[in-house]
Order: sequence, then structure tokens, then C-alpha cells
Amino acid sequence: DIKEAPDYTIANNPHVAIVSGPIGPEETDDKRDLTIATSSRTQVVYAKNGNKIEHVQGYSAETCGHNIDGEQKSAVAKAILASNGDIVLCAESGDVRIKAKNLYIETSGEDKQGNIMMQANGQVSISAGDDLKLTGGDICMIGEKSINMKTNFDVRIVGNLTKMKPTNLFGKLS
Repeated sequence: DIKEAPDYTIANNPHVAIVSGPIGPEETDDKRDLTIATSSRTQVVYAKNGNKIEHVQGYSAETCGHNIDGEQKSAVAKAILASNGDIVLCAESGDVRIKAKNLYIETSGEDKQGNIMMQANGQVSISAGDDLKLTGGDICMIGEKSINMKTNFDVRIVGNLTKMKPTNLFGKLS
């Protein structure tokens, strides 16, 4: 039979409160293991169920990789791993930007379950300084209004051109 450690206030001053155990009335267990709260209302809560919750009132930044050799290929400076469950990046009133020298997106689903899905209620724009290549078993393009291709050079099509009924490949377009 393991005894529980008593609740303990580590610090409580105008700048920070650090408390191990529940916060609040003694008869209430709010399932906290450790709470750190600052005067700016920034909080970090470690819960008894293993969860961690952070509330940052302003800007939050994390830097890493200062001692990694920049010439080393594939040197990992930060990894976010989820053994189970999803990872969600959400900026409800802002944008999500990913900047890197190169960007690799890879799926590892089994039985054709490794999908990449993109959806926009506005425009999707892909621009390349060099080649833009689309490769797939079948590539289907649907233009509800039209499909436009423009070049100052040649349009090359290798393969057979087959005129099809609209429902053969895509189903009804309207």
C-alpha cells in the first residue's frame, strides 16, 4: 500500500504559485499533480492521468538544435511524437506557416490507407520554380467550370486520347 504524498505549496508569492497536489478546497480533488501559475496568468498543469495543459497568455516560442552540426544530414532537432491519437495544429483566427529548406510529407498507412487530403473553401495554389510533377496510378482532374492550360511552348501528350462519356470516370459532374 503506497502512501500518497501530502499536498505541498512550493512557492506562493506575487510572481508565481507552484503547488503539488490539488488546488482548492480540501474536500475536492481536481486531479492535479503539479501546478505552476504566474502573475501573467500563464499556467502549466500536470494532471494525475498523465495529461499536461499549458495556457500562455502571449507569445510562446521554443528554440532547439543549437549544438547540432548543420552539415549533418537529417539531424533531428525537435520531434513531436504521438504513440496513439492525432496531432492537431489549429489557428482559429490566424494562419499556420511551415518554413524549411525542404518539406517532406509522408504517410505510412496500410492497405491504401496512407492518404493526403487537402481541402480549401477558397483557392489552392501550387507554384514551383522548376518542375511540378504529379504521379499516380490514375490522375483525375475535374473542372466544374473549365480546365485551362497555358504555355508559351509546346503541350506534349504521350499516350492515347480517348473520348469518354462524363459518367465513365467521375460520375455526374453536376
